[in-house]
Amino acid sequence: MAISIFIIDDHPLAVTGLTNMLALYPQFIIAGTFLNGRSLLERLKDEQPDILLLDLLLPDYNGKDLAETIAALYSGIRIIVITSLDAPVHVKAMLKAGCQGYLLKDTDSDSLAKAIEIVYSGQEYIDSNIKEKMMDNLLNFKKKLQ
Repeated sequence: MAISIFIIDDHPLAVTGLTNMLALYPQFIIAGTFLNGRSLLERLKDEQPDILLLDLLLPDYNGKDLAETIAALYSGIRIIVITSLDAPVHVKAMLKAGCQGYLLKDTDSDSLAKAIEIVYSGQEYIDSNIKEKMMDNLLNFKKKLQ
C-alpha cells in the first residue's frame, strides 16, 4: 500500500532534496509540495495526505500554529516535523500541537523512510539525537533541583 506524502518547506532546495530522497522508496508517493502554509491549507480542502512533512520556519505561518490547525481540521493526517531546530522546547511544543514525529534536516534517507513508516503505523518517532538531548536536559534539570 502506498503512503501519500505532502512536503512543506519554504526552501525549494529542501523540497527537492526530500522529494528526491523519497523517490528511492516505491511505497511513498509525493502527492504535493508547498512553499507556504496558505497554499498547503488551500490544497488540504480537496486532498489530504497520509503524512505531512512540515518545516517549522515558514514565511506566512508559525509551524506550531499550522500544525495545530491541521491537527484540528484533518485528524487523519500524521505530521512529521523536519527542521534544523533541536531544542527540547521546540520538540515538546510540536508534539503538544499534534505532531507525531520530529526529525532534523541532517537525517539520511533510510532514517526518514523509517520515521515515515513508524508514524504511518500510528506510533511516534523522535530523532535519536534529539531524544538524547532531551534526556540530558532532564537529567541536568534534576541535578539542579538537588
